[in-house]
Amino acid sequence: MKIMWLIKHGQRRYFDSIGTQQVVTLLKVLPPMVIDRRLPDKDGYSALIIGWGYRPLEKMKKPQRQWLEKKGIKQGFQLIREVKISPDKLDAFQPGQLINWWEYLQIGQLTDVTGISKGRGFTGVVKRWGFAGGPRTHGQSDRERAPGSIGAGTSPGRVVKGKKMPGHYGNTAKTILNLPVVALDKQAGLVLIKGLVPGSIGKPVKLTLKKQIKINPIKTTDLSDSQAQTASKDSSQQEAQNAD
Repeated sequence: MKIMWLIKHGQRRYFDSIGTQQVVTLLKVLPPMVIDRRLPDKDGYSALIIGWGYRPLEKMKKPQRQWLEKKGIKQGFQLIREVKISPDKLDAFQPGQLINWWEYLQIGQLTDVTGISKGRGFTGVVKRWGFAGGPRTHGQSDRERAPGSIGAGTSPGRVVKGKKMPGHYGNTAKTILNLPVVALDKQAGLVLIKGLVPGSIGKPVKLTLKKQIKINPIKTTDLSDSQAQTASKDSSQQEAQNAD
């Protein structure tokens, strides 16, 4: 399987083995369980219906709760998604089976990360498209963030389709390609991805696994040491302020 769902946990910085600073995104692994299978003979295609993350069964909506109980599943899930799989691998998965995702992940593996970008509501062209705006002088105090001309007059006499204008910005699916896995923390259940991914902290993102490349491993101890030094410095400053 090449698709998994995780929760965006935050961003941090690390240093690799040659001392280069790397900005990474921490993704929290959701324990997956097989709920049902889609069979080629019955459904026309092969796939797995997988539940990600634990949720009390009584917290699920009534149709989902009844469907899970009918399948013999005694827990709820944070996410329920369908993942396509080749027909020859269907026999390796049975309803109610837990999936060990760690055996599919490796350091240096390229991934495509898909998430829902942060919603920003109705915005103007400066924020939505990066327009420079009009001049700030010569009596144009009300044109600083205006879009300017939106088309010609007589010909064609209309606004062409696809014109960049104000409108709803964000809250759309965005995919960042070829982000490598730089570290795995099985004890904390975290996957560290190089770079930043779309979406808010605490929201689900889809990870599509690709080929593996060679990368410089990061030194996670550097971050813990720097955090300890920062905490010690902050406590010392607080004690000095209290003394004053």
